[in-house]
Amino acid sequence: MTNLPRSIKRSRRAAATVELAVCLPLLMLFICGGIEICQRIMLRQTATLTAYEGLRLAVRRYTTTAMVRARCEMILSERGAKNATVVITPDSIETQVRNTPIQISISIPWEGNSPIRFLTGASGQIRAQGTMVRE
Repeated sequence: MTNLPRSIKRSRRAAATVELAVCLPLLMLFICGGIEICQRIMLRQTATLTAYEGLRLAVRRYTTTAMVRARCEMILSERGAKNATVVITPDSIETQVRNTPIQISISIPWEGNSPIRFLTGASGQIRAQGTMVRE
């Protein structure tokens, strides 16, 4: 390519610039979309895991509601979920008898947990819930 005339070198440089101008926005769109999808999957897994682990503790015999809530909040904070809501039904699990269903619902807002929310402007909730029977 060293023996090519200057006009061909300039036109090739211009073509490369145009190709970059066309391809770069698409590449950035795919990268940002991938990050967004991975973050949503991770938050969904976090909500599901938190509900499951909270229920595993809640169905035990001498567990209190405060212990379950603390465990759920610890898992959420360890995994970096911000502003999550934990709802335990019934409110006081320590007074429940055997075979009483206990439900935990986890809700994580998307707004405070998206690394690129300034690009997508997405809002909404990631939710998970589970039910187990008290031992």
